Amino acid sequence: MECQLMSDNYDHYEEAEKLISLLEGCQMESTAIALRRCLDEGSTGTEIFMSLHWNLGKLLNEEQCPSNVFISANKLWKELDTSLK
Repeated sequence: MECQLMSDNYDHYEEAEKLISLLEGCQMESTAIALRRCLDEGSTGTEIFMSLHWNLGKLLNEEQCPSNVFISANKLWKELDTSLK
C-alpha cells in the first residue's frame, strides 16, 4: 500500500482563490489583496507558493479571524509548507 501526501490531489491555487473570497466576505480586504497579489504578480510557481506561505503565516500569527477563515488558511499553509520542502 502506497502512502500519499495530502498535496498530491490538492489544488493550491483553487484553495487560495476560495480563501480570498472568504477574506473579502469577512471585510479582511488588506489580507485578501495581499494574497491576490501573490497569485497575480508571482513569476514562477515556487515564487507564488513562497509568497502565499509567508502571507498566510502572517495571517495565522497576527490577525484575528473567523474560525472558517483560520481553518482554510491553516490548511493551505500546511499544504504549501509540504510542497515547498
